[in-house]
Amino acid sequence: MRGQLDPVVFTLARRLRSRALAAVTAVGLLSGVANGLGAQAHWVVARSAAADRWFGAAAELELPVPGSLRFYVPGARSSPAWRDAATRAHALEIVHFAPLYYPSATPAELIGAARAASEGRPAPAPRATLLVGALQQTIAGPRDRELLSNFVAFAERVRAGPAVSPVSTERLAALQRAWDSTYAPALAPFLASRRLDGGLLLVVPSIAAEGRIFTGRWADRTDNVIAVGDHAGIDIPDAPLLAAVRELCAPLVTELSTSGRARTTGTAIAGALHDDPASASRASVRCGAALLDTALPSRAATYRALWARLAGVARFTDAFPPDVAADTVIGIAIRGAFASSPSR
Repeated sequence: MRGQLDPVVFTLARRLRSRALAAVTAVGLLSGVANGLGAQAHWVVARSAAADRWFGAAAELELPVPGSLRFYVPGARSSPAWRDAATRAHALEIVHFAPLYYPSATPAELIGAARAASEGRPAPAPRATLLVGALQQTIAGPRDRELLSNFVAFAERVRAGPAVSPVSTERLAALQRAWDSTYAPALAPFLASRRLDGGLLLVVPSIAAEGRIFTGRWADRTDNVIAVGDHAGIDIPDAPLLAAVRELCAPLVTELSTSGRARTTGTAIAGALHDDPASASRASVRCGAALLDTALPSRAATYRALWARLAGVARFTDAFPPDVAADTVIGIAIRGAFASSPSR
């Protein structure tokens, strides 16, 4: 599905979807990844000072989120007077994904766009139109707008997150080389089948296990943004790329969670994935494992070790037990991608 947030395939994403799509329709813009990629089918590993600032603020506030995996790296917690009200405001859930709507923004531009949304003003720049429209459509009530204004002011004061430093240029370069030499060639048929040939892969220190993915215009195979954690405390140099594999599986699991697709596959997985955030989240992780089993077996065991660590368990299956029905359909989709032409 395009033109929507598809972060982790669970209840939170679904609640945002209809409102975000309405916002896109209202503003009349589906923005591509505004980072100079153009039509080049290539994933660029990068950092974003704006995403670091924004997600760092969300990490400090520790706003509750659904799902079975942690959104943010634990750190110093801030508890301003308005935090309790923010924890009860479902409309604010979009703040966990906002930087993906405006990936080219500087910190000042992201803050300015969010402030414009909270004050009911137009986007301050054309590239900010998608974000401002989505925020205004999703956060519509006066009290929720006030809470957004509070969050924006808070984000403006923080730097990059809880006791973490921005990802180094050297680390980003190493990740880019690993992606280009190993991951991209191996995953190319699957990425082409999902129209995920290129995009922007942000590595954000304050993001924990639960990453995010935004898929944009269907006609543009590079209009995609992923945000994952650095996972610097885990001795797996390519951990961000392994985390990204899980996010690249999320749109497939979302598709499989729709009733129409479930009927065509002859399974009953749709209801479970659609109604249970934890089941959908686990399915995305297992999908990544199955994808690497097929495309890049040399990294499959390390992928499972990483996700066991991120889930705080000894073995991968302790947190991500097999689900025969869902795993069968996921496997069929993955094998089909590699059996068919890499272009659609």
